Amino acid sequence: MLFDVSKGLYLMNKLIKCISLSCLLLASFSPLAKQIAITFDDAPRPDTTYLNSAERNKHLLSALNKHDVTAMFFITTKHMQDGRDKRLLEYAQSNQLLANHSHSHISAYKIPSADFIADVAKAHQILQTYTNYHAYFRFPYLHHGDTRQKRDELRAGLTTLGLKQGYITIDDSDWYLDSLFQQAVTADIPLQLDSWREVYINHIVASANYYQQLAEKNLMQAPKQVLLLHENDLAALFMDELIQAIKKDGWEIISPLEAYQDKIANRYPDTMHNNQGRLAAVLAEKGIAPNSMIQRSQRPEALKKQLENLGLIPVSE
Repeated sequence: MLFDVSKGLYLMNKLIKCISLSCLLLASFSPLAKQIAITFDDAPRPDTTYLNSAERNKHLLSALNKHDVTAMFFITTKHMQDGRDKRLLEYAQSNQLLANHSHSHISAYKIPSADFIADVAKAHQILQTYTNYHAYFRFPYLHHGDTRQKRDELRAGLTTLGLKQGYITIDDSDWYLDSLFQQAVTADIPLQLDSWREVYINHIVASANYYQQLAEKNLMQAPKQVLLLHENDLAALFMDELIQAIKKDGWEIISPLEAYQDKIANRYPDTMHNNQGRLAAVLAEKGIAPNSMIQRSQRPEALKKQLENLGLIPVSE
């Protein structure tokens, strides 16, 4: 039997097209890379009823060092000890990154732009004496100013100081969970740490996935994510298991310095919706309603109800 060359070439071309189409379809339905950096606000925090500041440092560093994770701690300098703060020195010596969270932790909504920048500059001057300090600033409460004029004045002031924005992309209300935990510590109910661990870890991982999916759905791509946590007792108690859970869920944990090389770092959305992070601000600029982007389980009333139902906090009357 003679081989029909033209027919063979036709079939081969069809096969190549099918393979190419299959690859494109697979690529279009493949999940985007899940990369995440861990950051902590409000360090160094004062003692609480449950953990003192030194114990909190010890727990966090133990977990981060165990998993070889580099995090960034945004420092509120009014809480520093006189002289060289031992807690910050321990972070720096463990190759953790330090950044600026202002001196007084005042909302940018409440004071004039010049006063706010002066407060940031005070913290910047103090922190420059520490190794591993990097010139990133995060707004307290993620408040970037209550008017467009003030927002732009603050952006210009930070640039003058040589500070970049230490934005976040994943908001999770972990501060509210910890405030409820502190209530439970002093309440007349058993402190069920295993249940608190499960709630905390599940909530943080779910929040990370929520913002990843939000980006994929609306941008068809995802930035290198920046997770907002606070240097609080829940983070200290459960950081070891949280890191394990994040990795198990398919995330690659990267340095915040790598995350801040993402192209979203140079995007300053023209929106007043900045208190949910950079990703939400980008989406708000595109016309997506801010209320539609808030994770339902992140709302304070939902978190409180969940903990009440589990018997972890007293039921409100």
